[in-house]
Amino acid sequence: MRTRATTADRSVRADERRIAAPAEIDARLRAHMAHLRLAGLAVAVVGREGVRFARAYGRARRDGAPMTLDTPMVIGSTGKQFAGLAIQALVAHRRLRLDDTVAELLPHLGGAVGAFVDVTVQQLLAHRSGLSRASGLDVFRLRPAAQTIRDQARHLLRAQPIARPGDRFAYSNANYVVLGAILEAVTGGTYESALQDLVAGPLGLVATTADLQRAREAGLAEGEYTWFRLANARTPASVAEATAPAGYLASTARDLAVLLRAHLGGPTGLHASVLEAARAPLGDAVPPAEYASGWIVRALPEGAGVVDGARGGRPPQLWEHDGDSLRTMSYLALVPELDVGLAMLTNTALGTDGRRFTVLSTELLHDVLGIPSPPRRHDPFLAAVPVFFALPVLQVAGSTWTVASARRARPSRAAGRPVAAAVALALATAGLVTAFVVVPRRTRSRATDSWWWVAVPDLAVSVAASVAAAVGTLVLHAGPALRLARQKTSGLGVEAWRIDTSAWRSKR
Repeated sequence: MRTRATTADRSVRADERRIAAPAEIDARLRAHMAHLRLAGLAVAVVGREGVRFARAYGRARRDGAPMTLDTPMVIGSTGKQFAGLAIQALVAHRRLRLDDTVAELLPHLGGAVGAFVDVTVQQLLAHRSGLSRASGLDVFRLRPAAQTIRDQARHLLRAQPIARPGDRFAYSNANYVVLGAILEAVTGGTYESALQDLVAGPLGLVATTADLQRAREAGLAEGEYTWFRLANARTPASVAEATAPAGYLASTARDLAVLLRAHLGGPTGLHASVLEAARAPLGDAVPPAEYASGWIVRALPEGAGVVDGARGGRPPQLWEHDGDSLRTMSYLALVPELDVGLAMLTNTALGTDGRRFTVLSTELLHDVLGIPSPPRRHDPFLAAVPVFFALPVLQVAGSTWTVASARRARPSRAAGRPVAAAVALALATAGLVTAFVVVPRRTRSRATDSWWWVAVPDLAVSVAASVAAAVGTLVLHAGPALRLARQKTSGLGVEAWRIDTSAWRSKR
């Protein structure tokens, strides 16, 4: 989940709105397609009366199959709202209560529920169970811990809680995996059957499914990854079908347009009370947002005045959610007061540059709402990523310079040797700091976490190469540095500095 920037000093009145025309939307999307190197993109803009804009671009697969509005894609965390809708449907049918606990609903797991026995359905929906973000990311590791939703839930509930139930918000895929296990337990079937019976069927969705084999037979888009921000390639990633309730299900732009219209009051076979309950905030999230059943809910300060016509008036409310399956990305948004819904799907993961997709979806949403976009925020980490990519090359170059300067025959150039060594050691230090300080702080993960290697393989490879180069540099200079220290203590001075190993010898 990403926190999106807002601003209150660019608000407009209702009569100042300028809603982008379809041709303008198309032009923006084509420009961003090229800029972001997206292989494929599908977009739908809807109102309660119908579709206002719907178009697909690029390719769905490397065999040349075009992206269409009916191409299934794994949608990532935007799929949480399907689990949320299914839970709310069971509540409406009086087959479940929001205050039912894990211990009551999953007795077959026995002692596996551990410290989470008193966690309620509502706390799971609102990410306030005490399950950690790290537990939720564990589902993306190279070798998933379980193959079924039930076993995955058992594995996740054995973790140690990070807080008491209800105490604080901590976004975690683990919450919705456990909700999937609850859906299976209450309905007596699979998550897929619950999804179809409680949500997809009543809404009239024809392609949304947790059965990825079914999605493949319907032409599931191949996920691609943009390596080093230069080129796309098919890159293997975990296919965590046991994580379907948290986002590993497939849908299409056309199906998501139907879902959004239903939330806006369009025709639907799903009772309006279920949709309303799914949009109802259940607790605070990252300020100033709240979390509903698979939706992040917040105000749009920059839209203040467009509802009541007075500048500075009450801002409209936005329901939104990002999705990222590590090889595909998605975005859903609703602004019921302005009768606008937006769905965006791409089969390209941008890795370290993923926030650019957030910028595209944010700006497009504001275009179709007719309100000014918030200013883009500068991210020093993203600006420095190319340096991280280049760091191993710089480290090798620094060590090579050291070796070359040590082998030069002319004494007049001997003074450059300590400089070369200092540069090489500084680069080695930078590599180690990047690997063990900068990247972990930014990603909130250890460099040894396998999910991180899957999520950003180009950065992971660069960091690993940087660590290897740093270790090599330190080994290369350890002996000469010790000898230099001994020479200084004996009064010989810098002029006597030599690099002398068994592999190569300084020439003078």
